[in-house]
Amino acid sequence: MKRSMFLICASAIFLSMLVLPTTTSAQSPLPTGTVTVDSSTPSCPTSDGWLSGVTCKHATVSCPESNGSASLGITYGYKTPSSPKGTIVIFTHSGGTTPDAFPGSEATIAGAYYNSNYQVVQTAWDSDWEDESSVGSGGSIGLAACRPATFLAFVATNLFGPIYQSNTSAGMCVHGTSAGASAAAYALAWYGAYQYIDKATMVSGPPMADIEEGCIEPIDPNVQVCVPGPPYQFGCNVNNSPASWSQAPKYTDATMSMRAWTGDSTGDRGTCRTGMPAGTTSTANAAWKAMSIVDGTIGIFTYKNTNITAWLCANVNSADGLDDGVMNDSSPEAQLFFHSFTSLSQISGLTVNAVTNCDGDEGAANIIAVPPSNYSPLNGLQAVEFDMAQDPTNACFARHKQ
Repeated sequence: MKRSMFLICASAIFLSMLVLPTTTSAQSPLPTGTVTVDSSTPSCPTSDGWLSGVTCKHATVSCPESNGSASLGITYGYKTPSSPKGTIVIFTHSGGTTPDAFPGSEATIAGAYYNSNYQVVQTAWDSDWEDESSVGSGGSIGLAACRPATFLAFVATNLFGPIYQSNTSAGMCVHGTSAGASAAAYALAWYGAYQYIDKATMVSGPPMADIEEGCIEPIDPNVQVCVPGPPYQFGCNVNNSPASWSQAPKYTDATMSMRAWTGDSTGDRGTCRTGMPAGTTSTANAAWKAMSIVDGTIGIFTYKNTNITAWLCANVNSADGLDDGVMNDSSPEAQLFFHSFTSLSQISGLTVNAVTNCDGDEGAANIIAVPPSNYSPLNGLQAVEFDMAQDPTNACFARHKQ
C-alpha cells in the first residue's frame, strides 16, 4: 500500500509539551513506537458501527525493534465537534477488530460522547492486537500491547494536541471494553500512558490483569471482588449492591483466544486451561505471569493525574438468551488490577462499580444493566456515558496541567 511521508514518532516533541511528569517509580515505562498513516482513505460505514461523518484513516503501528512485535495496521475514524472538551479513544473487546461489538455498545457510546462535545476516535485493528506475531502464532500479550499504547500516544500528539492548545481544560481519555480495557491498562502500567491519560473507563475489565490466574491448572481459588471491610477496599463504590462478590478468575469463553494470543495451542501442559490431570507447567505459569498487566516487574501503578472508573458485572441476567446468569473471569481479573491501588496517593480517583443484571457476562454498559444506586435512575449504558462525559468529579477533563 502506498504510504505518505507522514511518519509520526509516538514520543514526538508536542507530546512533551503536554507537560508529562517524569516518573518517580523505580521502574521506567517501556518505549512505544511509531504510527505511519497511509495516503489512502478507507471506508468506515455506519453499518459497521462507525459514526456518521467520521474522518477515516488507515495506519501502520510499529513497535520498537527491541519489543519484537510485528507491525500491525489499524483503521481509525475521528469526529470533532466545534468546541471539543477533549478526546476519547475507544477500544472494543476481543481482538478490537471492529469499532462496535456486542456487548460493549460502543457505537451508541461514541455518539453520546460526541454529543457531549468530545472528539471521538473509534478504532478497528486489521487483526487481533494481542497476537504479537500478527499471523496467529501468538507470543507475549504484554509486548503486543505496545500497539494500542503507541496509538494512544499518537492520538495524544496529533489529534488531542491541537485541542489542548486551544483549551487547556480539555482531557485526553480512553474507553475500553473487556480486552479493550486491557489495552488501556497495559498502556498505563507498562507504557507510561499515565503521563498523559486524564481519564480511563474500563468496562468488564481488564481481563488480562493476571494471565497466569486465568490459565493455570489446577484452578486457583475464587477472587473476592471489592474485598469487604472494614476497612472497605479503596475505590469500591460504597453504593455497590452487592458490596462484594466472589468469582473464579479462570478463563472460560476467552480460553481459545488466550491460547492463540499466547502461542499455547498445542494441547500439552503448556497450554492455557490445558485440561490435563497433571495441570499446567511451572514454566508456562511463569510465562503467563510475565506477560500480565500485574506482572510483578514491569507494571507501574502510580497514576497521580489519572482517574479510572470500572464497571464490573456482579451478576448476569438469568434469561437473556446469552449467558443466562453465568459469570466469566472479567470481574475477578479486573479485581487483581484494581487491588493494586490503595489510596489517593497513587491515583487521581478510582471508582469500581458493581453492575447487576448484565446483558451477557460482560454486558455492563447495556440498557438492562443496573448500576449502583447513586446513578439512579440511569441504566448501565447511561451511567457509563454520564461518568465519562458529565460527572463533575470523574469526567474527561485535564488533570495533567502545564
